[in-house]
Amino acid sequence: MLNASLVLISLVIIILLKNHFENNKGVIYGILGLLSYYIKILATTFSISAFENYPILLPFILVENIIGFLPIPFAILYFQGIIHKSNKLKPIYLLLFAPFLFAVVNFIPFFELPLSEKIQLYKNSMSALYDTRYLWISWPTTTIISDVYNSILAAITIIFLFHRLVQKENLLNNKSFSSLIQIGLILVINFGVLLILTFPKTFNIKEYVSSDNLEMISLIFPISILLFPNYIFDYYTHSDLSFYLRIMNRFTNKGEEADPNSQDLIFVASRILHFLNQKRPYLSPEFSKHDIVTHLDIPQKTVTDCFTKVIKISFPRLRNQLRIDYAIEQFKNDAHLKNSISGIATEAGFKNRATFYIAFREVTKMTPIEWINQNCDSQMQEDFSDESSENEVIENKADPKQILNLEDEL
Repeated sequence: MLNASLVLISLVIIILLKNHFENNKGVIYGILGLLSYYIKILATTFSISAFENYPILLPFILVENIIGFLPIPFAILYFQGIIHKSNKLKPIYLLLFAPFLFAVVNFIPFFELPLSEKIQLYKNSMSALYDTRYLWISWPTTTIISDVYNSILAAITIIFLFHRLVQKENLLNNKSFSSLIQIGLILVINFGVLLILTFPKTFNIKEYVSSDNLEMISLIFPISILLFPNYIFDYYTHSDLSFYLRIMNRFTNKGEEADPNSQDLIFVASRILHFLNQKRPYLSPEFSKHDIVTHLDIPQKTVTDCFTKVIKISFPRLRNQLRIDYAIEQFKNDAHLKNSISGIATEAGFKNRATFYIAFREVTKMTPIEWINQNCDSQMQEDFSDESSENEVIENKADPKQILNLEDEL
């Protein structure tokens, strides 16, 4: 069973790296969180003797209660990278790793022991000698703290994640929404596994669970990830979008009676989002609702209903968000070092520099130069000619939102 578990988790890691790393380096945070959580699962479901033939894995199993402080902090870093489209590590995030660092220092006396002695002490965890190999907090107490810490932080993270998805409807317009909700569902599944494994340990009823059934629990984690191929392979289809649009509309209806035609609209809306994500027609400055009507052969009224009743984002706002997402991807790939900001704005589908600046502020609450300086390694000076273009709109008393909606909305 251990061999099967290790093969499955290795397969998951290889697929994630192969399909995600090029477009999102932050997947490394996700994989580190995955590995640290899985070490804790393996240590709980298998006896220490099962790992004696795995010299690479054994040292990590021996300190599973310390590693148990890592999964959720790494998961949070991964979520932040998807939400903010930047993997820049902010200093405040280091606080998430404070319990782990404290535990490492606390068990320095244990780390100094030979491996054979560590194994013997691990097997006899209640021995007096084992209980002296720490500076401040004992091993059993640290294990309890780690379990409680994981449970509380995981629950808070899951609640925050789904709350963020409900509040930030603009995530619907790209694969970030699909990625986050699938990861959220994986978290929910494994949060249940964590509770199942934690409570028997806490209330001393682990003896009532057979070793075979306990070992099978280790398979749940990699299988739960493989259940979402569209996430793990970084591939999205309109059928996948239909599933998540149904979930989003269930969240936002708040008990209201469902429109009998809502299922048909959800399917059409998923076709629209799939078309936008795959073909990226919004990169054309002339792109309008009429292009959706023409290319997908959908009645104009149906397209309008999809935006107002299902997607629940206005067409101009969705179009601008997608264009800004494209520009941000260019910035992340250092395109601004080879091309001007105006050139990138044109590539993203904006007709002029001023509307790009206004749209960028609307979406990110900062100018393109400010975003680059905060999220990219390369630094740039503010181009005052760009800033003056934006000021011209304001000085002429034009409403920036009206400027952004000037294009035809057929």
